[in-house]
Amino acid sequence: MNIDEKISKIIANYVMGDISTAEEEILQKWLTDPYNDLLFRKIVDRETVSKELMKLEVVDTNKAYKIFKQKTQKRIGFIKVLEYAAILLLPLGIGLAIFYYSDVTDYTQNITKQYSFDDEKITVVEQDGKHHTFIGNDTIVDLSDSKLLVKGDHIQYEQQSESKKEQIVYNTINIPVGKRYKLKLSDKTIVHLNSKTTMKYPVEFSGKIRNVQLVSGEAFFEVAKNDKPFVLNFGTSEIKVLGTKFNVKSYGVEKYEHVTLEEGSISLNNSKNEIQMVPNQQVVIDKNDLSMKIEIVDAGLYSAWRTGFLNYKEEKLSAILSDLERQYDIKLFYQNQDVKSKKLSISINTNKNIKQILGAIEATGDVMFEMKNNNVIVMKK
Repeated sequence: MNIDEKISKIIANYVMGDISTAEEEILQKWLTDPYNDLLFRKIVDRETVSKELMKLEVVDTNKAYKIFKQKTQKRIGFIKVLEYAAILLLPLGIGLAIFYYSDVTDYTQNITKQYSFDDEKITVVEQDGKHHTFIGNDTIVDLSDSKLLVKGDHIQYEQQSESKKEQIVYNTINIPVGKRYKLKLSDKTIVHLNSKTTMKYPVEFSGKIRNVQLVSGEAFFEVAKNDKPFVLNFGTSEIKVLGTKFNVKSYGVEKYEHVTLEEGSISLNNSKNEIQMVPNQQVVIDKNDLSMKIEIVDAGLYSAWRTGFLNYKEEKLSAILSDLERQYDIKLFYQNQDVKSKKLSISINTNKNIKQILGAIEATGDVMFEMKNNNVIVMKK
């Protein structure tokens, strides 16, 4: 069995929830390559689409496989992984639906250009694909039509011309592992960007709405009051506001999205639901069926990450450790899968080192950790 077949089999087992500890370790090593990581997300993120298509019984798997073969027969490399994965996932109807309803060609052409980010530096990608990487502190970054000013953890644009452009120009910013930054948009909206967060936004707002896209990650928005609606697209849903403060957590690989309102009001909607939120409400969105669950919370606790605190109330251990994985650039390996569902209520100060934090989690009960370099093995006590 070659490496493409082996990885594809492991991806198939992951999707079916039947991945072994050894296979998970192999998968985690393979995912350290950003190219592989994006490929993996492509397959996993489309799983929900495939399931819905199966429910509607609209997927002709034989036809889908023929189309898939036509699209990929002239391509090599990672496309072989997709082909093997499609074959292995055929019994579930997953995989083939993915490629029947998506354009593999566009994906192969744009994957590196659009999502090639530095693991240790801030990355800004201009609309024409130019990449700029830099470390914080006092920095000036020359872009095509503007300058990016970085002072401490604050980032903002200095326009070279006050003339308004007819065409909106978008930039994309990516925050590296373990870092947090504040981005000031042209309308004076402040966006707090958490670790491993990617956002697409206009250099200068124009037109009747202010539109921003949270590609993946977590961000707290302090939206400047304006007559023009501020529209945020993320994952499965959309938010519309005029001026308010709210937090959105929408990492691509996670099953749920969280929207927490701190001040004002927002309209949250997707293709199945629409909710008018009021302060101290949190909406949990299931990416699988697009359902929304409303909870009453202390909103401030869920945006405390901006000051280095992570607060959890009866949260699954797997969700807590996923956050720590992004903050500390660690890799998780579960010796016991059932420990993932253990629930904890804990407040974590991310100014402390990871060993101190893992020690505090161990003190809560039935879990223990073994750390080797940046690899963390999670075990039952």
